Amino acid sequence: MPRTKFKAKWIWKKQPDYQRYHQIIIAKKEFDLNEFKSGTIYITADCYYRLYINNQWVNDGPCRSWPEHYQYDAVDVSQYLKTGKNAIQVIARYFGVGTMHQIPQHPGLLVQLEAELENGQVKTVISDESWQVADAAGWVTNTSRSLFMPEPIEWYNACQEKVSRFDKASVLFSAHKGPWKDLNPRDVELLTRKPVALKSFVDAKVVKTDAVNNCVPAIVLAHPGLIENNRHINTPIGLATLVTVKEQCVLKIISGSVRKDFFRIAVDGKTNASGRYTLSAGEHLIVGFARNHFCHDKEMFIRFINPPIMKLDNPLDRKYENPWCLIRFDKYRFAGNDLYWNSFFEKHPKYQQLQDEYRAVTDQLLREVKNKRQFIKVLGQRTVNIPAKDMFVENSSWEFQNSKIIGKASRFVDNPETLISDDDSYTLIKPCAKGDIELCYDLGEQNCGYYQFELIADEGIIVDVNEVEYIDEKGVIQHTIGSQNGLRYITKKGVNRFLSLKRRSGRFIFLTFRNVKKTVKVRNFQLIESTYPVNTMGRFHCSDENLNKMWEISARTLKLCMEDVFTDCPLYEQTHWVGDAPFVELYTFGVYGGADITKRCIKLAALSLERFPIVGCQLPSAWQTLLPAWSFFWGISVWQYYWYSGDKAFLRRMWKYVIKNLEGAAGYIDKQGLMSDKFWNLLDWSGIDFEQDVVLHNSMLFIAAIDAALKCANEIKNTRYTQWLDELRETLVRAVNKLWDDKRKVYPDSIRNDSRVSSSACQHTSALAIIYDIIEKRNEGYAIGNTINPPKEMVKVGTPYGASILYQAWEKVGLSEKVIQSMYDHYLPMLAEDATTTWEHFPSKSRTGTSYFLTRSHCHAWATSPVYFLNRIVLGVRQTQAAGKSFEISPYLSGLDFASGTVATKNGPVYVRWEIQGDVLNVEIAAPNGVKAKFVRNKTHGGMKAIVNGKRA
Repeated sequence: MPRTKFKAKWIWKKQPDYQRYHQIIIAKKEFDLNEFKSGTIYITADCYYRLYINNQWVNDGPCRSWPEHYQYDAVDVSQYLKTGKNAIQVIARYFGVGTMHQIPQHPGLLVQLEAELENGQVKTVISDESWQVADAAGWVTNTSRSLFMPEPIEWYNACQEKVSRFDKASVLFSAHKGPWKDLNPRDVELLTRKPVALKSFVDAKVVKTDAVNNCVPAIVLAHPGLIENNRHINTPIGLATLVTVKEQCVLKIISGSVRKDFFRIAVDGKTNASGRYTLSAGEHLIVGFARNHFCHDKEMFIRFINPPIMKLDNPLDRKYENPWCLIRFDKYRFAGNDLYWNSFFEKHPKYQQLQDEYRAVTDQLLREVKNKRQFIKVLGQRTVNIPAKDMFVENSSWEFQNSKIIGKASRFVDNPETLISDDDSYTLIKPCAKGDIELCYDLGEQNCGYYQFELIADEGIIVDVNEVEYIDEKGVIQHTIGSQNGLRYITKKGVNRFLSLKRRSGRFIFLTFRNVKKTVKVRNFQLIESTYPVNTMGRFHCSDENLNKMWEISARTLKLCMEDVFTDCPLYEQTHWVGDAPFVELYTFGVYGGADITKRCIKLAALSLERFPIVGCQLPSAWQTLLPAWSFFWGISVWQYYWYSGDKAFLRRMWKYVIKNLEGAAGYIDKQGLMSDKFWNLLDWSGIDFEQDVVLHNSMLFIAAIDAALKCANEIKNTRYTQWLDELRETLVRAVNKLWDDKRKVYPDSIRNDSRVSSSACQHTSALAIIYDIIEKRNEGYAIGNTINPPKEMVKVGTPYGASILYQAWEKVGLSEKVIQSMYDHYLPMLAEDATTTWEHFPSKSRTGTSYFLTRSHCHAWATSPVYFLNRIVLGVRQTQAAGKSFEISPYLSGLDFASGTVATKNGPVYVRWEIQGDVLNVEIAAPNGVKAKFVRNKTHGGMKAIVNGKRA
């Protein structure tokens, strides 16, 4: 789509501090329209918008993009416009914090409507000072983040809806003068909106949470206005309050974040690891200092468990509305990036010194400051009072994740099943003195989208909606690494209708009703499914229903992980991981096509080279880190896209980035001829010895990226870098093979930072050496053996991602039966758990980062290899020429009686069906016009006669 000529201006609500945390506004414009033929709206925002025209929901956006190359949506809105009075309304959000999806710059909204009139003229409506804007009073903005990746959580108070006061919009910048540069139209399809009903009612329980929670936005308090998402950022802050109790009691205080114990707490100068403090009647001082654990968790909490009757007062001013005061240690503050993942403090010793000093000072203060008088004397100059709404953020998910089941709620709920139906019937929630009412529903399968519901209630009823992927047979809920995957809605009196702003994913939906004093009536709860608009061309069906189910859940997973980019998972990270994408694009090609989303992912990654020496690992993102394996997989993906599409013009556009990525990587080759530096040198969650500067799989994938570049160069007839690439490849291959251990018949994982060769060896390097023709011929048999029957001490593949590497190696050396057997071994346990999508890890408690559940993410795109390998192996469809011009068809029978299916190609679907009838193999092949499809026999055909399209082969 050509760029539009913007006359519109960036607007927002006028305010003294544009960089404050989490802002939501409503912007609106009314206009008249004569008889018209069509209308298009061009719209974008930093960070999010939802567009309504004449009270009809039109679209959410924008898509992800770099601030230096920002994108807008061009939407045909003809169906929403009418002759006469029209109204545009936009809800716009500015997060004010970095995520792994956006790099916020400045609040801003840009809108331009162009309507072609019947008389041939064009009516233009632009965002400018004539628009009306207001704070979106219904949404609560001081909310915690949904995890370390996404934006602040959603919290809506319908009681505040009528508070909004509209004023004239403030014009911030002309279209091309703001911090968003190179405005371009969206280059991927808009997402779908499909209503999906709840499938079944699971249970109703009475639940209760006996705690008082204070959620502290530690990064925001320590670094106001900082846009980041890095882990090497410290939080040198403390909090203090006075607690008064009338009689002796026990006070239990716990602190932490999603995953870490974050605050060191002392009461009257004493610390207690259990968090239990025996208090005498009277006043006591509570002081807590952030520990500065380095991770992505941005918020901490201080929680009183089942607290006694007590009163909190501010140590500086008892009359101040916030009973807590903030203690600042700005001298020790620092914000680093994560480009050097390993040995960060080795690279930045000054930061280590600040850390050590802060820890020593706060350790001493915890012991010495025992009462209010000492607090004011010692810490008074460091301490400030700020409003409670700035010191704490609202967090609703902690109650859901920490609630206790009191009992069944069946007598407090009427007609729970009616919530599934789309009619006028209501589910009734009655008051319960013992606790809150929690209903659980099953969508029947994992899905992704927006929540929509309607209810009738008194003012002030709290409705929490939370979604999870998995509940085990004992009823234990898996809260995926503490994800705050829900929203809170507070009712106004009467009819309440709500449509959430955020897409969420899961299978089981929990509705918790709190503060119910009179019966609440709720109906028409729906998920509005929102995914990339897939066109399902690929199919697979065979005589084994287990293989069919593996293929189906893999295809569904792909759909849920396709947004404006390929994402790793739709629930917690929802991030475009550059190293996941090359595998996912291969799998997607054969099922959905998806060439435009692949092309977009490649472009976004290429543009990261404007910021980094090699392609970034997840993007666009405020988390700055490099993972070399992912950079090299990106180079491979450029070739894969060309092989599928034949898009030579795009290949030429990407060529300079391909070379720039390899030139950047070449700058990290050490004296031994190996890739070396302190990056995040991960490949698979498996136990590889990767936290070293020299990790062997990096150099192997470097070779693979060179091979891909040489293929690209051949296609575009560019020989300028051929000699350099050949010599670079030879240098790397020679250095890699010098490390082959002739005694153990393995490659070591790494050369450790103390110069010793690592004693650890993994399957992955043997597989990579086979796939990319690195290993010397005399050692190839040993490498194959490592992939099939690895030595006991060898690090095994740990995830479906790593297994995909094994599968490529096995297929290359003619061991396709190993691929099928591995699928049975690893995917059947998923099916046994009623999985409707594929998992991040193969079922194993030791791999998940948790001691209880079998995997972390239950919907992970990198685990969808069955859609690719079943069609390649069982159907035998393998592309043999770029742009899908020719295919080899060689079905691997795999003990099956029949199989059929299609593989999507650039030119249309290739269809194959085969069936064994006695000693005859009947094969049907259909290919698009102009596409060659050649049948090839293989060892599984034995002495059978092969009849292809009615003729003997």
